[in-house]
Parts: sequence; C-alpha cells; structure tokens
Amino acid sequence: MNANNRKRRGGFNRGGPLGDMAAQLKQRLENFIQSNDEELILEPMEKEKRKTLHGLILKMGLRAVSKGKEPNRYMIISRRRIDPLKHIIDAQSIGLTIEQNQAIRRLIHDYPIENWHVQNYLNLENYKDNRKSNKKSPYQGPMRVPQFPKPNRGMESFRQKLPAYQMRFQILDAINRNQVTLITGGTGCGKTTQVPQFLLENAAHSRTPIRIICTQPRRLPAIAVSSRVAKERGEEHGRTVGYHIRLEQNTSQETVLTYCTSGILLRMLTADAVSSNISHIILDEIHERELNTDYLLIALKQALKSRKDLKVILMSATMEGNKEMFLNYFEDARIGHVEIPSRLYDVEKFYLSDILAMTGHVSSNQNIVSCDISPKIPRVSEFNGIVKEDQNLSNLRWDKITASVDQQKPQTSMDLNWSQITIDQPEETSKPSICTQEPGKPIVFNVSQHLNEQIPDRPPFFNPNYTQRLLNAGLDRQILVQKYSETSGIMWCEGVDPELVASVVKYLMDSPVLGSILVFLPGYEDILAVNDKIIENEKNFKTRPMIYTLHSQMNSGDQQKVFDAASNGTRKVILSTNIAEASLTIDDVVFVVDCGKVKEKSYDHESRISQLKVQWIAKSNAEQRSGRAGRCRNGFCFRLYTQEQHDVFDLTQNAEMKRAAIHEVCLHVKIFAPENVTVREFLEMAPEPPTSTSIANSLEFLEQLGALYLQDDTTIPEEEEARISYKFFNPNRDTNVEPELSRLGRLVAHMPLEPQLARLLLFGLALKCLDPILILVAALSHRDPFILPASEDARRVANSARDEFA
Repeated sequence: MNANNRKRRGGFNRGGPLGDMAAQLKQRLENFIQSNDEELILEPMEKEKRKTLHGLILKMGLRAVSKGKEPNRYMIISRRRIDPLKHIIDAQSIGLTIEQNQAIRRLIHDYPIENWHVQNYLNLENYKDNRKSNKKSPYQGPMRVPQFPKPNRGMESFRQKLPAYQMRFQILDAINRNQVTLITGGTGCGKTTQVPQFLLENAAHSRTPIRIICTQPRRLPAIAVSSRVAKERGEEHGRTVGYHIRLEQNTSQETVLTYCTSGILLRMLTADAVSSNISHIILDEIHERELNTDYLLIALKQALKSRKDLKVILMSATMEGNKEMFLNYFEDARIGHVEIPSRLYDVEKFYLSDILAMTGHVSSNQNIVSCDISPKIPRVSEFNGIVKEDQNLSNLRWDKITASVDQQKPQTSMDLNWSQITIDQPEETSKPSICTQEPGKPIVFNVSQHLNEQIPDRPPFFNPNYTQRLLNAGLDRQILVQKYSETSGIMWCEGVDPELVASVVKYLMDSPVLGSILVFLPGYEDILAVNDKIIENEKNFKTRPMIYTLHSQMNSGDQQKVFDAASNGTRKVILSTNIAEASLTIDDVVFVVDCGKVKEKSYDHESRISQLKVQWIAKSNAEQRSGRAGRCRNGFCFRLYTQEQHDVFDLTQNAEMKRAAIHEVCLHVKIFAPENVTVREFLEMAPEPPTSTSIANSLEFLEQLGALYLQDDTTIPEEEEARISYKFFNPNRDTNVEPELSRLGRLVAHMPLEPQLARLLLFGLALKCLDPILILVAALSHRDPFILPASEDARRVANSARDEFA
C-alpha cells in the first residue's frame, strides 16, 4: 500500500459551524469508506465538536480515537474490525424436521452399534498401552553438566551469611546417601534458593550430568526465585536456571535447573512415569498440601521403586504435625532429615484484645447492636438479631438489669452495649418485647475515653517502649473484644474488617520502628477495600505510604517492585494474599498484620461446582505469617483474632485432595497407576487420601464424559436402549467394577485442561467448528484474563479498556 494512502488528513475549518463541518465530514467519511486508506486524521477541534462527531462516526460503522492534549487534541478515524463472533451471535438454531428424525432412527435401527464393535475398539493394540506414545514429550531434555557460576563478591557474601549455606555439606551428604531427603528450616533460611545451587555446584565440580526440577506452589514464586538464583550465579535468567509455568516459560537448551508449578511436573510424569531425564525432584513448601503435590507424592513413591538413582527432596518452613507423617510415608525408601536452624529474630505477637487496647479502634458501626431473643420466639430477621439504633431502642445504660430468679417463667433477653437485660414476664404475656425507658439512642460506652482514663499518655502510634505498659494496664480486654464483636465483628465474621486493618496500618505508619508493613488478606476484594481505606487516611500520616499488592492475577512485572527499597519519607505497605506466606521473602518487613483468613477452593459433588470460600487459617500458617516479620530485626505480628480463636485452629492445613475436585487426578491415575491397581487403591496411597464417595463421584463423572468406559455385559431392557442414563444409573450395575480408560480419555488426560473442557475442544475439532469452541474453552479454562489493577486510577483505566471489548 502506498505510504501516501496510509493516512489522510482532513482539512476542516476548526472554527466553522458544527453543522457545516458535520456535512463536510460525512462526505469525507463516505469517500474514506470507498477508499483503501487505513486511517483518516482530522484537524484539532474542541471537545464538544468531537463529542458530537463521535456519534456520526459510530453510525457509519467506523471507529474514532482522540489523541493529544487540549487544545491540540485531534481524532483518528479507522475502519471498525469485524467482530469474529458476530456470525455466531447472529446464527439461528437449526432444528430437525420430522422426516430427518425418522431417517436417523431408521439408521440406528438398521445399523446398531453391537457389543463386539465396542470390544474391538477397546482391544486395539495401540490403545491397550496406556503409557507409550509415538510423540516425543515436549518436556523431555537430556541431563547436562552445569556451568560454573560467576557470582560477584556481594552475592557470594550474602549467600555465606544464610543458615542454609552453613549446612551445605550436611545437606549434600544427606541427599547423596538417601533416596528421599526431608529438609526443614525457618522462613528465610535460604533453602529454596541455596539447596538447588549446592547440587548445581557439586555437579559442575564432579562433571556429573544433572537435571533438577523444583516445584513451587504458585506462579509468582517460581518466577521470582528462579530470577534470584540466576542473579546469584551471575548468569542470564533462562540459561542454566529458568522457570516453567502455565502459558509462560523461560528456559533454553542449557537449562539444568527449572522452577515450575506442580501442574507442570505432573505433565512431565504423565509423559514419562519414571522421570528418566530428571536426576533430582524438589517439592518445596510441601506443608501446603496442594492437590497436585499430594498426587506427586504417590507418583514419586512409585517411581522410586524402579529409579533407585532418583533423588526426591521435600522442603518446608514448618513441619508441625507433618514431619512424622512424611517420614512414615517414605519408610520403604532410604530417607534422611536435615534441620536448618533459623536465623529469625524475635517476633512479638499481639492478639485482637491487645490491638484494640493499643490502637483505641472504635467501629463506625456503633448503630449496630446484637439482640438475643428467647429461643421460644421464632426468628424473623435474616440478620439473626442485628438491629439498628433507629428502631426505638431503650436508652439503657451499661449495667446489668436483672429481675426475678424464678426459673418457671420464660425469659426474654437483649444484649445491648455489652449488657444482658433479662425481663421476667408471665407465661401468657411472653412476647418478643424489650424493657423500655424513654425512646432515644442507646448510650454508647466510649472506648477511647476508657483507654485515656486507664492510660492517659497512650501514644497515637506504635512505640515498643510503651508496649509493656499498655499490656499491663487495668483494661478489661474481654469487654473490648465483646464490644467490637457486637458491632463490626458480627458484620465481618465471614470476611475481613477493612476499617480495623486500616486502623492498625495507621497506628504503625508513624512508628519510630523502621521497616515495611505486610498485610495478609484473603482476596482481591479485601485488598481493594483496605487499599481505599488507607488512601482515605493518607492525609493523617506523617510518613507517606507506598502501597504494593501481591495477588496471583496481578501483573508479575509490577509485583517485582515490592522487593525494591522504600524511598526517604515513605514506608512500604504490602497488601497480599497468602502468596507472600511462603517462598517469597521480602527482607525489610518488620510489621505483619494477619487477618487470620484465607480463601480455599472447595468442590460440591452434587452441583459439580468449585468455589472459593473464606476460611480460618491453620496454626502452621499463622506461624509462617508471623515469621515474615523477623527477617532483618526484631519484628511484630498483629493478629486480628483472639488467643482463644487461635487455640482452636487446626494444626495444619486440610489437604486439598480431601476438599477439591479430583476428576483430573483420577484420569491421570488411570494412565500412571500400575496394571491391576485401581484408582481407589492408588489414591489410598496418599498421605491423606480422598473419601471413597469423592472417588466414586469423579469416576462416574468421567464415565459420563466418555473418558472412561465400563465393559458391562448387563442386558439393557429394550425400552431403555435409547436412554444413555440407564448405563450410569442401572440399579443392577456392579459398583465394584472400575471403568477402563477410553481413547478419548487418553487424549483428554494429555491436555492441560479440565476433562469436560478438553472433551469439548476435541469434539469441536471433530465436528469442524474449532474456532468458536477454541474461544469458549480458552475463556472457560482460564481465570479472568484481565490483569487486576491496584490503584483507583488504574482500575478506572482497566474498566474503560474492558468496555472497549464489550
């Protein structure tokens, strides 16, 4: 195309009448439509004129974009791209006529699929071998002798100070002498970055070919840790050390150490069950009990039986409640254990009662009270007794008003501002009523006044010199917690109170103690809510907050900035999900604010729906989080829950295999499991196996998809022949017989998709409608493709960009 035709500049009078200009523009646009030009650039014009002309441009099926700054802002007009889905949206559904239905029925009747057809299909020689494939696995690569590192003095000095480096020879000796090595060490001891480097350096000196796979529980740690190791070795990222996560890979032919997510290693084992091209497999953060990790434990236990030279290394910062389980699990193999001493500084922990006393936090929801009514009276409020002050409550004071002790009379009680008001009424007049004096707002107990009376010189910011004095003050902490629980606490019992979190951050911002603040929150919505609250209070800070966010769906490049040092006059505030709980180490964190909650995936077999639910964390998670505060100096952890709540936390996380969908795992087991070993028997080898019901439901689902097929000789009644559901719900069916893997199932198993989506994609290919199905599967198989923005301005821009796609 001629360069002169690429852009055409319109020559309209900028100050002319709008009507005349619109007429001229319309003619120009019609000429532009008939031409081969790509763009039409108009002269600068005023905002109101541009706004009016936008409507005309859109009506003509063109696209307009304004660029530049006022008063020289101009418009670029281009052709609107044809929506590739428009023909799908406009397509009409096609129904079969009576004649067509009859023709299909005659075909099925005259040429039915007999049992011997199915048997011949299932007995194909290339089908029966579940493991062999003619295609070379994309994950295969030969073992190599690694290059010698070229670190600078600063990096080498840093490494030598790490506790893991001091245990270098003990770690290498344990790995060389055992098939399985369990390595435990506190947060920040260096095990994730140093143990793989010890193996690389040892192999380089001995000229031994090696290939190491190190799994990480999440995508961001895989990228961040591999980048750090490459930097410590003085190499380009992606050469000797790289990473491989879903839809993103940075490796080369020279790569010997790959950090990856557990799903990637699962694919490798599907293609090569004995990991013939891998010398060392490291499962990091093993305590998190991820679904794929627990499955990998079974797979590796089986692989060790035939690969005596394979080295399996299990690493975790906390083994509370898990150490004996893992030692017993690999008791058939030679197993060693190395404990790396932690270099953590002391971390002082504060619970909710301490935090309320220190910060003087008062909820803005003082007009919310808790009202408990006699159990004999049915509840009619969906809020279970939460009422507002404007419901003409009594002007009751903060004392107990108690009447008779006659137990024969029913009691109606109301809990208001920590008071228990018990009113005795005759049996016949018992109603959901309350004792009243004069109407008016309830008298609210002033928390700030109470604190100021007990501690008159309480500082408005955190000062460790006043900590002991605050804790020793004559405060009724139970009353403080009860007051909070009856206002904000009751509203946020299944979430996080952003006001309380922001209040703690405000209390820490102007503290004389230097260091960053790390806040653990369950999800993105909580991050946004707390972020907005902090920005609201920003004018009250002497130190300016630099807010960073850590979330798996946020831009990984932006998240790398969290490791940068804070500039003068600022303090880093890091709002994070549990992504910062393990693997990622931010050196300058001194304060940790732990909300005590996390989002966990759970699966309902009845509805076949997976959802994220906010749950309390385990004690092991709480320790991991608090440990993030003691990396560089003595730290402080603020736990937004009571000591009593912490005491009843589970010791460790519930294994994901016991609460998540296991369809994919069951399908992989059919390929990986030894002959004559059923899916149920194989999964029962897990440290904490799923329930039998969960396995049975998953097998039934896979059978309905056609991924599994039951060779059942049961005679189907003639009237049931047309009902495919009879095969699955036949009451006479032998439930002890496990279905076999079909060819469709083998194809599905090799695809990195949920089984139903992989099947949909294959059927789209077979039925020659791949393009629309490909778009659907891509959308359904991935989370929201849009990067989650953190700031309000970024969210506004992102929402505007989304509208462009609408």
